Amino acid sequence: MSASVGLVLGGGVSVLFGRVFYALRDDALGGVDVVRASLPFDSLPPVPATPGTTAYVQFTGRLARVNQPLYKSALARRVEAGAADAIRIRSVTYQVTEEVGRDGLVLQTEHQVASSEVGGNVAVDAHDGRRVVLSHPSYFSMLYRKGEDAFAPAKDTNISVLGGDEPRRKTLGYRTAERTIPNNDVVSGIGIVESALVYGETGAPTLAWTLAPPGHRHLQGRPSFVVYGGHEGLVQRQERSADALGAVGAMFTVVGLAMVMGGGYLFWSQHVGSKQ
Repeated sequence: MSASVGLVLGGGVSVLFGRVFYALRDDALGGVDVVRASLPFDSLPPVPATPGTTAYVQFTGRLARVNQPLYKSALARRVEAGAADAIRIRSVTYQVTEEVGRDGLVLQTEHQVASSEVGGNVAVDAHDGRRVVLSHPSYFSMLYRKGEDAFAPAKDTNISVLGGDEPRRKTLGYRTAERTIPNNDVVSGIGIVESALVYGETGAPTLAWTLAPPGHRHLQGRPSFVVYGGHEGLVQRQERSADALGAVGAMFTVVGLAMVMGGGYLFWSQHVGSKQ
């Protein structure tokens, strides 16, 4: 009987999770209307007059640097490009090892050994000269694109024995995975823009529009994100988010109902069997 009760209780919890995800899906669908109804960035003055001014707007423009030089991505270095092409670069290096077990099976594994990130704030320059500055890491993560992986073979590839019966292991080399925020690509964004002092390349601060963090108090649950492409990408991204949440909700609901029905049937079969 305990198994049947566990199935019913577990199924109930799963159905409850499904309802939670359905509620999140409904919120995301409501965000689609919010995106469509948001004000355009050109409804604001090109340069804010006073610090602390906020507005919920959408914007489209090209990526540009703010207070750091451009960097050359791995691809630009490989083709020996004359111009730097990246505003920010995030690199992660993995040690690639190969182990030969006692059964003769060869297993290749990777372990992260280093990571680095270079670059400054990122700007989105509209066609009319207006600019939004992005400085929060969450927006950088939305903009990072996969770059080229580089592999450097290890200098010493001899197999070493780690003890009598331990697997043999050798280092094959080091793989560096790179992600970049490219210069001059078209992006769109939506959220709270706030007038704040931004340090430019010369070091002197100037008042500019900045995209507030996703947890800004003035958002009040409204979407805040950036995507590649034009305005239609904002709506599509919000719709995809709603679809994904709905799919998870459906999965939890179906699994939960199946567990409840299975638990009920198991309880019934045990109850009937005990009477015979």
